[in-house]
Amino acid sequence: MNRNNLIEPSFEDAQKLSTSYSTIESKKVLYNELNNTLNPEYINSFKNLSIHEMYNHVLLRYYPNEVSIKSSFVNKVLLKGKTHVTIFELPIVNSRADLCKINGESIVYEIKTDLDTFSRLPKQIDDYSKIFDKTYVICSVNNQDKIKKHIPNSTGIYSYRITNTGKYIFRLEKKALDNKTIDSYSQLSVLNKIELSLITGSPSTNSKEDMIRHIISKNNTCLINSLFKSTLKNRYHHKWLFLKSNYTKIQEIDYQWFYRNTVNPELIYN
Repeated sequence: MNRNNLIEPSFEDAQKLSTSYSTIESKKVLYNELNNTLNPEYINSFKNLSIHEMYNHVLLRYYPNEVSIKSSFVNKVLLKGKTHVTIFELPIVNSRADLCKINGESIVYEIKTDLDTFSRLPKQIDDYSKIFDKTYVICSVNNQDKIKKHIPNSTGIYSYRITNTGKYIFRLEKKALDNKTIDSYSQLSVLNKIELSLITGSPSTNSKEDMIRHIISKNNTCLINSLFKSTLKNRYHHKWLFLKSNYTKIQEIDYQWFYRNTVNPELIYN
């Protein structure tokens, strides 16, 4: 069958499938939703794909939302590293970091797709700059100039573009500079009481506020930054190692789900 003559999914079709999709949804429900949304001939042309592979194909190619950009960036960029740990969706001050990379330095990535507004971006960058050594924004090639108006000079930029075959190409457009506004209190607030107690050597029965103040009084900013990074790396190491060990068995749109749940992919897909 010549796929060039098929009626391809529209943006609205893919958006509908994205809204209804869940990694652990039953195959019957997923098949019904797919059959009710897409052209039958188009579905039949990909009959060699499993249901999860089909959703992955359609959503990545026709609905470039945050999930698509995030999973593609992990696949194309972050999985290439050897010693760092990646974190998905980390709560930071009053924001939530899309992706973080922790090793000798800490890096945060904020994703802004063409479906997003940029009104919250300055506040997000301000929050991240208190926590991480470097901050990057990931945006489409077309939005680079708009993004630059909302970020300080220290913030770096990765651009992405989507090829005609639905592949994502990422490019480092501007290197980030070291943040000069790192705040020890904000960093330690990200950690839980058990993690703070391991740093202080004191019981976690103390208030979190007291534990943070104690650490700040006994350590300089540089050491606290190092402790912060090593603690986060230890917290998420097993989740990132699981994804790295199994990513070839996992569909890209499901990366974050498996990262959180560390379930054998065969139990979900088979």
